Amino acid sequence: MDAWLRERGVVLMGADLDESPMAYRRLPDVLAEHAGTVQLVHTPRPFVVVMAGANEVDPFKD
Repeated sequence: MDAWLRERGVVLMGADLDESPMAYRRLPDVLAEHAGTVQLVHTPRPFVVVMAGANEVDPFKD
């Protein structure tokens, strides 16, 4: 997993890998499924993910 992340320029800081990125569908595949129903102006590219710490409380969580 570390090699896969390095090859793609993903840097983990202050954390460990919680989920496999391969568990998610590829954006081009998802967008292709919606062809003709949306007009793409910009293709988003994730560059950071921030997760709450163990002591954080989410008042909206079920």
